[in-house]
Amino acid sequence: MLIVAGDPHSVTLWEVLDNRAYIAPASPEANRRWLGLTLGGEDLVALLGARARPLPERTTLLSPFDRLIHDRARAEALFGFRYRIEIYVPRTKREYGYYVLPILHGDRLIGRIDPVFDRAQGVLRVNAVHAEPGAPADAWPAVRETIDKLAGWLGAQEVELPRMPGIWR
Repeated sequence: MLIVAGDPHSVTLWEVLDNRAYIAPASPEANRRWLGLTLGGEDLVALLGARARPLPERTTLLSPFDRLIHDRARAEALFGFRYRIEIYVPRTKREYGYYVLPILHGDRLIGRIDPVFDRAQGVLRVNAVHAEPGAPADAWPAVRETIDKLAGWLGAQEVELPRMPGIWR
């Protein structure tokens, strides 16, 4: 499990393995920060002794404004996931689509989709599906289930999918 601490320009990674935390410091000050809380001495020791809980194995779509990717530079530095909102980019210059939703699978950002809901026809059209390099080949059923849940939440009667990335065909 990967835990992030520090400010956007100074990130500390806490790798939790075998219920013990190991620090990869970005700076001495960053080691004492935990999501805005200053830790020192005993608090830091208590945090290091805390038991890690496994992340839930789930797949979800993130809003472009989700706190996990809100700080674009941090998301790129931590996850290698370059994300930009392209709604103001001319169509011919868009890389991924108009309003793209990142795909979070477990603790990894594995892809993105460009959905649009046609209310008049009751159809959720997914204009594009992109898998990130290294995305697990067996993730597609979970991604599809998540898209179907989005369609249900929107009240769509049908889902239209584009050609899938090679890894998910």
